[in-house]
Amino acid sequence: MKTVTLYDASWPVLGGGEKYLCAIADVLARTGAYRPLLLLDTQSVTLGDLRRYFNVPLDNVASVTCTRRDVPRLLGTGDCAIVESNVRPFGLQARTNLKIVQMPLPAYTVARAVRCVGRGDIREAARRIAQQMLLREARKADLVLVYSQFVRTALRKTHALDARVLYPPIDDIAAPVIKENLILSVGRVFRGLYNDKRYDVLIEAFRALRERLPNTAWEYRIVGSCGSDRASRQHLTELQKAAEGHPVYFHLNASYQDLCRYYNRATLFWHAAGYGVNEAEHPENTEHFGMSTVEAMSAGCIPLVIDRGGQKEIVSHGKSGYLWNTVDDLVATTADLIAHPERHGTLREEARKRFLDFDRTRFAAELLTLVDRIC
Repeated sequence: MKTVTLYDASWPVLGGGEKYLCAIADVLARTGAYRPLLLLDTQSVTLGDLRRYFNVPLDNVASVTCTRRDVPRLLGTGDCAIVESNVRPFGLQARTNLKIVQMPLPAYTVARAVRCVGRGDIREAARRIAQQMLLREARKADLVLVYSQFVRTALRKTHALDARVLYPPIDDIAAPVIKENLILSVGRVFRGLYNDKRYDVLIEAFRALRERLPNTAWEYRIVGSCGSDRASRQHLTELQKAAEGHPVYFHLNASYQDLCRYYNRATLFWHAAGYGVNEAEHPENTEHFGMSTVEAMSAGCIPLVIDRGGQKEIVSHGKSGYLWNTVDDLVATTADLIAHPERHGTLREEARKRFLDFDRTRFAAELLTLVDRIC
């Protein structure tokens, strides 16, 4: 039995990347041929937390709590090391090394780093330099995995990095629940460098939508995690203020069971990560895949998502949902859908069919083929 050490550089985020790594550990453990060990470099996240939050069993998966300084050494204790990081490199410590690159990292040069330093943004300069070191390390790894063709194409074009696409496994959330007049968005509440969910734009869109509706029966719900850091809490306060006077509700750090309930109750699903972004120049600021979009489709939600990044691989415009570019587009399409409920059935069926291309069975089979090959 081979030991596989797995590490994510952002465990406290509890986002899609962390769920992806947990799913990998769970699949490997089920084979009986691999012994997965999760390296947790924080006291705030435990194996039990991961099980509950992501609804991943993680049976026969072990964990160890360590410091970030200990991570390289512990990675080297495994026959295979799987590391997910967007910034910092952790070395090629094991006999076999698999790297997960979540995002299409931007091009960066020494000249740009110098300009960052010149304007006093030393932290950003350091981040960009570290990412170049991460890419250099990834080129020497036995395998690099990415979430989507969008990320794969961008990394190859910008950094000459070859990677394999392993789409994330998506839970089948469908339940026999009557749909309500509810629009849903799911994702972390934060304001950052990468794929900000742009809830500010969606709240603006909902306010504009209400002016066009014949009644005010529709509501908008935002479900996602929110950190305790000052920037995240301040952003949340700004969003709540923008939503005042409207049926906009925030469900923060909701349980997996509550999340599933909202997916099944919602008729429509909105996603805006990448709004206003020049995708060719800053692909890192778009959605790299769109796990929440596929989860919504599994529950029969009709997705209306920004025409950027990995979302274009998921939604077929006019068939399994809609792609939009401007707030006016989003509002007009949503209003038209609300006015024609007779179209909902076919759209929901097509959304559900598309979800089946991303189920857990497919993920497990493709993952094991790749890992067995390099190990």
